[in-house]
Amino acid sequence: MTVKNRLSDNVEKVKDFVQEHTGLGGGIRPHLPVYASDGVMIGVVDRLEGDQIKLTRKESTDDQHHYVPTDWVQNVDDAAVRLSKPSVECQTGMQLGGSCDC
Repeated sequence: MTVKNRLSDNVEKVKDFVQEHTGLGGGIRPHLPVYASDGVMIGVVDRLEGDQIKLTRKESTDDQHHYVPTDWVQNVDDAAVRLSKPSVECQTGMQLGGSCDC
């Protein structure tokens, strides 16, 4: 096996690990539901904006976009984004608008 092949294999393993554990790099996508660690759905992904997940207004109780920092993401699968924080903490920590000082 050449150095190039070994390097390529290792890059793929790292990419898969990051995707599996953080959802970054393609795992977080529009329309996925977002669940707090206690199983409560807190919103639906609109899109990623930098290091924040923008949630749709449609699922919001106040018809506003809310933002969740990506460092709250525990994991992402084909069905949902799951956060490491309980719903109460998510509701108080989410920000309106484009800035999140979390």
